[in-house]
Amino acid sequence: MARGFDLATLAYLYDRGGLVPFTGSGMSIGECHDWDGFVGQLTRNAGVAATRGKKGDPIRQAAGALELLRREGLDIGDAVRKSVYIKIGRKPSHNRALAQLHWPLICTTNYDDVYLKEAFRSRKALPTVRGRSESHCRRVLQHMSLPAGEVVWALQGFLVPRTKATIPCVGDDAVALQKELVVGPVEYRQAAHLSPHFRRCFSELFRSRSLLFLGAGLSEPYILNLFDEIIALAGPPSRPHFALVQDGSLDVDLMRDHYHIICNTYPKGAHDRVSESIESLASLVLAQRARPRGWSYRVNTPAMVTAEHSESNFEVVRAPLPLPKHVGKDEVIAISCGRDRGDGHRGKPMPGRLIKNRVPRRRWADPRWLNDWTVTWNKDASVCGIVARHLHKGNDSSSRDARSPDAVRLAFKEFLRETSSRGVTRVHVQLLSAGQGRAFRPWISLVQMARAYGQWVKERPRSAKLPSVVVYVVTPDVVALLNAGQLHLAEHLQDALIRINVEIIDGLGMAQTHQEFVDAKDRLGDLTVFSKGPPVPRVHAVPSPHAQSGPKPLDKWMRKTELRDFGLVSGSTLVVDYSKRQP
Repeated sequence: MARGFDLATLAYLYDRGGLVPFTGSGMSIGECHDWDGFVGQLTRNAGVAATRGKKGDPIRQAAGALELLRREGLDIGDAVRKSVYIKIGRKPSHNRALAQLHWPLICTTNYDDVYLKEAFRSRKALPTVRGRSESHCRRVLQHMSLPAGEVVWALQGFLVPRTKATIPCVGDDAVALQKELVVGPVEYRQAAHLSPHFRRCFSELFRSRSLLFLGAGLSEPYILNLFDEIIALAGPPSRPHFALVQDGSLDVDLMRDHYHIICNTYPKGAHDRVSESIESLASLVLAQRARPRGWSYRVNTPAMVTAEHSESNFEVVRAPLPLPKHVGKDEVIAISCGRDRGDGHRGKPMPGRLIKNRVPRRRWADPRWLNDWTVTWNKDASVCGIVARHLHKGNDSSSRDARSPDAVRLAFKEFLRETSSRGVTRVHVQLLSAGQGRAFRPWISLVQMARAYGQWVKERPRSAKLPSVVVYVVTPDVVALLNAGQLHLAEHLQDALIRINVEIIDGLGMAQTHQEFVDAKDRLGDLTVFSKGPPVPRVHAVPSPHAQSGPKPLDKWMRKTELRDFGLVSGSTLVVDYSKRQP
C-alpha cells in the first residue's frame, strides 16, 4: 500500500460524502472491450482499413473511422454501441465491486451502462446520468450542494442503456447524451475547451471532493491539462486525490507533487487488484468502526447553556427501530402505516412489515383509531401506527395520490399532540412514508418530521409535556446527507423561512439564478417569478423530491400547491423553464 493511500482515510472520506470515484474504461473490462479492442471493433464496423491511420496508433484509427461514419451520415451512437460491448462477457467487471456502496456522485469517461446495471442488480439503485451540457453541469453543481440520490456524470457522452430497467437513468436525455459522445483525446480536448461551463463545474468537483481514479487514463495529456488549468487559476485542491494504477504506467511522484494525486500501484497485468481494493474499501465501510451514531438537537436552548440543557429533544439515530422490550414504560414506538379504503372517512390502516415483531398478528384485524392519523392495536397503545396519507376524498383517488410531504407533517404533528396528552416521555419512530413504494424521497420525510416537531412545540399548551423524539434512519442517502452536514434540520425545527434558489430559463435557453427566502406554507403560484398570463412555464424542484418526476406545466392545481408540499427545502432549486426544451 502506497504511503498516504490508506483505506481508513478513504472510508472516512466516504462517510463524509467527500469521496467520488472517477472511472475509466478499465472498470468495464470483462463486459466491454479495452481501448485498443474498442478501436479495432469500431474501424471494422465502419469498414475502415488499418492503413487509414498509422498502424499501431489507435487514436488515428478511431479518428479515421469516425470521419468516415460522419461523411456517410451514419449513426455514431449505433456504431459505438456495437464496438463497446463484448457479446459474451468473460467475467464480471470491476463495477460489480464498486456498486456495492451508495455513491452520491460518480465521474466517468465511459459510454457504457455496466455500472448502472450492477447498481440496479445489487442495490436496486437507479442513478441519474448527467452529461456535459450547460444545464446538466448546473444540475451537477446543485447535486454537490445537496446530494440527494445518486448521479453518474458522463464526461464523454453516454449510450442509451441496453436494459429496460435502467432506461429511467437517462430519461428524456437519452438522445442528447448520445450526441455528446467523443472518441479519443483529440475530440474530448475540443469539447472541453469549447465548454467553459463544463471546465468550471469540474474545477469545483476537483477542489471540493477527493477523486478516486479507477481504471482511468491519467497519463492522457488532455486530462492533465485540465488539472493544470484548475491548479494554476485556483491553487491546489483542499483535499487529496487517490488513484489505483498499474505499476510503471505513471510517474507517481509527479502525480503526488504536482497534481496532489496519491497513487497506489499494483503489479503489471494484475488488474484483479482493482476489484480486490474496492472490495476491501467496501468491507471497511460496512464494518464496525468509529462513525457518527446520530445527530441531536434541542428546541429550547439559550446561547449560554446550563446543566439542564444537556438533554436533546429531537434526535436522529442511524439504527433500526427498537423492539418494545427495549424501550421504557412511558415510551412509545411509532411505525409508518398505509391507508386503504374502508368503512368511514378514515379508511383502513395498512400495517407495515415492522409490525410483525411488535404487534401480535391476531390483533391486526382490530385497529383502534386515536385520531385521523394515528392508530394502535395494543390496549396500552405502546405501539402506534402513523398513517401519513391524506384521508380518501372519493372513489377515484388512489392510495398513492393520498401521499404527500405535507401529509407527513400533518400526521406527525397530530401524533405528537395525541402522545403528549397521554404523558408519553419519549417517542421512537421510523421515517414516515419512506418504504419501497414511496412517492417521494426519504430525506423529504425527515425534513417534514422535523418541521412538524418544531411547529408542535411552538403551538402546544404550556401545560403539555414535551416528549423527546428519536427518529431511526438506515437509508443510505439520508445518512450521507446528514454525515456531510448538507441537511440542515435546525432550520426546520425552528420552522424558519426556507432558502431556495430560483433558476429561470428563458425562451432561448439562457438561465439566471437568484436566491429567495420563502415561507414553506406559501403557495407556488404566489411567487413573484410567475406571471398570470402566457407563456406557461414548466417547473420542477432540484433535487427531485419524488422518486420519478420531471418538469410539468404550471397548471391551476400546481399554483395552489404549497412549497413544502411541492418538495422544496432549504438548499433546493426551483427551476422555471420557459424554453421549448427540457433541461
